[in-house]
Amino acid sequence: PSWLPMLAVVLHRQGLDVWSARIFGLADTLTGTYQTRGEGMATAFKRFLGIGDIHAELLAQLGDDAFAREFAAGKHLTLDDLRTIPHPPEPDSAAQAISASGTSLTAREIEVLRLLAQDLSNPQIAEKLVVSRRTVDAHLRSIYDKLGVRSRDAAIHVAGENQLI
Repeated sequence: PSWLPMLAVVLHRQGLDVWSARIFGLADTLTGTYQTRGEGMATAFKRFLGIGDIHAELLAQLGDDAFAREFAAGKHLTLDDLRTIPHPPEPDSAAQAISASGTSLTAREIEVLRLLAQDLSNPQIAEKLVVSRRTVDAHLRSIYDKLGVRSRDAAIHVAGENQLI
């Protein structure tokens, strides 16, 4: 069904990245969307529905191995299995969304936040972490979503208030 990739996007936006990767795998099984004529997965993601950034974000969140594993697991799902997708967590304020220990952010996201607080640009952060700018952008989108903010300054402020940096 053509709506599966959109479901995967929604699940990703709700923080259900494992399920998002699985649904992309299911969509690939049912439609062959992502493995067309030897194209790389990232190219196919980008072409299909203009959701190329989702691939980078999922890779940043899950890592290459976990993404590949969940994508492969999704290939074995049925449409009936969609009933088992958990409900997303209720939205909270930024202060409630972050525990005192910062467990809602990954170690890499905290590392990116610390570099952000040092007033480094995205290219500088990418160079320091030896990753691409797109990966830094994906980390920042994830951080902003998790903190409930829309800017670098707001992210630094919330992270400082919660003793993450």
